[in-house]
Amino acid sequence: TMPLIRANLKYRHLFGEQVRKDQQFENVPISRNAHDGQFVAVNSEFLAVSCESSGGGSFLILPIDKPGRLSPLNLHKICGHSSAIIDLAWNPFDDRVLATASEDGYVKLWRVADPSEVSPAAELEHNRRLLYTAWHPAAADVLLTASYDCEVAVWADCRLCSTIGHPDHINSIAWSPDGRLLASTCKDRLARVMDPRSGCTVAKWTCHTGAKISKILFSDDCRLLTTGFSEYSQRQYALWDLNKTSRALHSDEVDSSSGVLLPYYDPDCSLLYLAGRGDGNIRFYEISRGRLHFLNQFSTHSPQKCIAQLPKRALDRSLCEVGRLYRLHVASNVVEPVRVIAPRRGHHVSDIYPPAAAPIPALGADQWLAGANRDPVRVSLSTGEIINPPLPPPQKPQSPPQAPQAQSSSSNGGDPTHQLTPGTLRNIQHLVQAASPPRPTLNSETAASTPADPAAAAPDTAATAAPAGTSCGPEKFSRLLEKFQHLDSPSTVAIEGGGPFSGRRSQSFRHPRSSRPVFAVNSASSTAAAASAAAAAAGPAAVAAADDSTLNTSASVKRRASTVTTSSVVVRPQLKNSTARISPQEPSPGGDASAAVSNSACGPTADMDSSSGRPDAVSTEELTSQLAAKDVELSSLRKELAFRDMRLMRLEKELQSKESELVYLRTLLRRYGDSRSSQC
Repeated sequence: TMPLIRANLKYRHLFGEQVRKDQQFENVPISRNAHDGQFVAVNSEFLAVSCESSGGGSFLILPIDKPGRLSPLNLHKICGHSSAIIDLAWNPFDDRVLATASEDGYVKLWRVADPSEVSPAAELEHNRRLLYTAWHPAAADVLLTASYDCEVAVWADCRLCSTIGHPDHINSIAWSPDGRLLASTCKDRLARVMDPRSGCTVAKWTCHTGAKISKILFSDDCRLLTTGFSEYSQRQYALWDLNKTSRALHSDEVDSSSGVLLPYYDPDCSLLYLAGRGDGNIRFYEISRGRLHFLNQFSTHSPQKCIAQLPKRALDRSLCEVGRLYRLHVASNVVEPVRVIAPRRGHHVSDIYPPAAAPIPALGADQWLAGANRDPVRVSLSTGEIINPPLPPPQKPQSPPQAPQAQSSSSNGGDPTHQLTPGTLRNIQHLVQAASPPRPTLNSETAASTPADPAAAAPDTAATAAPAGTSCGPEKFSRLLEKFQHLDSPSTVAIEGGGPFSGRRSQSFRHPRSSRPVFAVNSASSTAAAASAAAAAAGPAAVAAADDSTLNTSASVKRRASTVTTSSVVVRPQLKNSTARISPQEPSPGGDASAAVSNSACGPTADMDSSSGRPDAVSTEELTSQLAAKDVELSSLRKELAFRDMRLMRLEKELQSKESELVYLRTLLRRYGDSRSSQC
């Protein structure tokens, strides 16, 4: 007998409503596979259904807002598996990512741009056929899979993180609400709660005494719900406390049918839907005060294979709809939506809509692997307000407030290559001085003892007058330098100056051998920093001359500084434990002076072309393509490494079995020898 409905239950008037025939999906080729997996999955945009096909596994993507009869000529089946697809799961934080598990041993992730445009994104391999998949409820890109090799695998960003073995075939898997734990039921009639990161078992107990399939899920952080069979083949459910599993908090028998009892839980409203496979009804329960209270049931004459729940954010609140279930009718090839309605009037409607799960991950995969735990992000359905915001990413060292930009967007065509980020610059003058030989003090006696240079008597008007068209003066460039005085990461500086580089814009790209970007800054030669950089290329005596604002104490410095019209300061990241060096270049026939400071670990920054005097610049497109190729190669190597690890585990198991067989044969041989000796 069903328990009586209590008057203080919030959803005591809950009922299911069947939609009209024109709102159903008809003529859908539903898979006839006998597995008890999830053959249908739904999100706020699409409906995914595993299809029946003779040439391997295929599935169908349907928009939920376009029901009706499907034409066999317009079906866009996606074929990506060599065997039947037995489980589907949408990413809870990305409505365009679908995971499919197949009997061919692969879990594939698909990127859905349109129902007819579906492309594979990644694939995960098991040793044997797959059984179930489940996305992490709070962390992004964390997937749980179970296969026929009695193992549960945890994947983070398509990388295998851990595997948990079971003594027999796995019947179901489930995450806890915060993803801290995972639960599973096995053919040995035991329910297990494990730590997915370490693989250790937290608790295990006998959930149901029957030999048929049992299911498990979390109702909250410390309570679990199981469905299964008794020793007399009666279908039953039980509610357990994780801290005391010796006895169930509440258990009851449902009926004596033979179909597997599939539980579906709504954690926001504490509602439980029990749908028996092959049944025509769905039972509604509300979990309150450690008990399950029967509310109502939805009944039809057509049997169902499984059902799927629509996310709360896609429900029709004007109809007081607290849930929508999509039933699969295999016999009639129909996907039927069922509205679950809690009748309310006026301002009482908000009472039945508590905060629901938001499509925002509470933390990243790396944070979860590092040991962080957090409840799923929830949003108010009435106001759209985020209740508990996600965990912020790891904080980076904060930089001081940025100074005004050195160039306006109008002067550089709107290209923000002149903008710098933390870790880019570090006291350019100090770096040039550290890479240069010790500079002597320059006075009148030192200038008199300097060898005379015939070409050093050039006037210094070009060094003191700013060329036309420059947009960065001494004050702006000095502010740029002061803005990055706090940075302590070494950098490599290349100072390019002279007539051929006048007006040439620098490019910003990412180094193929470095994860840090390369930045560029353009400045006018009339600034004190540009003159100091040009003087550093001239020699030790010119470095000291660059510190003087007049630039008239050394004749050689005058000769080189007079030819500088525009200087481009290019800053490239430098690897650790490497020293910057200045490689002086010979001046071009036109009198250009340039100095390149290169990193011995990263290679030269620029090679001068003898014909034109310009550095051989690599385009951004080429470096981007090289980086993409390296990323693809790295991902393939990671997949191959995971495959080799799995193969190694399989070989170890085979070796153990062979060793046990060898021990058995030796025992038989010894017994045979003993028997022969006794006969003799």
